[in-house]
Order: sequence, then C-alpha cells, then structure tokens
Amino acid sequence: MILTASDPSSLARPTSSAVGSQSRVFSASQRKKDDLETLLSDLDFGGTPNNSMNGRNNPSVLAAAAAAVQKLAGEQPPVPSRKSSTIGSKQKCTGVFVAGTALPRGRMAAVGALTCCDALRCTKCDFRVEQFDNFDWDDDVDYLFFRNNFPTEEKLADKLRKRPGAVAYCCQCSWLSAMEQTKLDFSSEVRWVCAGHLTE
Repeated sequence: MILTASDPSSLARPTSSAVGSQSRVFSASQRKKDDLETLLSDLDFGGTPNNSMNGRNNPSVLAAAAAAVQKLAGEQPPVPSRKSSTIGSKQKCTGVFVAGTALPRGRMAAVGALTCCDALRCTKCDFRVEQFDNFDWDDDVDYLFFRNNFPTEEKLADKLRKRPGAVAYCCQCSWLSAMEQTKLDFSSEVRWVCAGHLTE
C-alpha cells in the first residue's frame, strides 16, 4: 500500500501509551523551563544586554541566577571554602589571678612567676574587664552605677579613690578592688575568665 498526502487516514498513528509518556516528559521539562523563566524574569537585570553597567554583569545577580538554576536542577550550592587566618593564636591563662600593682600583668603560664591576667572578660555581661592601677572603688558603688557608666572612664572616675598599690577592676555588672593576689574560679562572686592573649 502506498501512502499519499491526500490520504491522511492511512498514516500510522502512535499508540495512546506512547503519546501519554511523551506528553509527560514534555510537560515536566516544560514546567522546569517555565519555572526557570519565571525566576529569571523576577530578577531585575536593568539596562540593555550590551551595556557593561547593567545587572547581567552584577556578581550578586549572577550568583542569584546560578543558585536558581542549581535549585531547579536539584543540585546543592557549592560550600564556601575556608580561608586560613594569619592572626596569631590566643593562649589562655592556666590560672586566673587578680592582685595589686606589685604583681606583673600578662598571661599566666603553667610554670614560672605568678602573673595577673590583663585580658579578663565577664561571662555574665560579656564585656572586657577594665583595670585602674593605684585606685580602689568607693564603698557606695552599686550595680546601677556600673550599668549606667561603664565603659566611660571619665564617668567611672567619680567613684575611684586613690590608693597606692591597689587595682580597681570592673565590668558592666561586677567590680572589685585588689591589693593581695586572689584566684578567680567558679566559687568567686565575679564571673571573669581569661579571654586569651595573642601569641606569635
């Protein structure tokens, strides 16, 4: 039998199952393409395609478009790489001590002379502890005084008394005056820890 263009009924037609599977494949890929077109149309590229200042050359727009394409493709975005730090490491004191001016300041090592930490930080208010050599605190200081005046040195000076050899310590929520060495630990009233000392 010879098929002619004038006899369309004699052309072979695909089975209904073949037509259904083709339409499903077409509709799924068409849907992804439509979703991609919708996402891209939502982005504001601005300008003309040949303009070097338009949004197509903007790295944030390109990154957003790449993320949209990866999302549609079912891929995970790349994990940012970690950069190594060139800053020296921080070493903490082996024991945290406060004292008057007679003891040196710095990092307390495992062996060696007793050293008072000069990098104290409060775990309650998360502020650095300030130190005032040759001063101690007035007897009438209270929490609200430090809460309202810390860390402004001029305001704190109103309640400092001159006392040679003493050191007045304070953060935003706690304070103490020291002449003798005192070890700070979990049983102390103040919650001060060594924040770390930069080393080369």
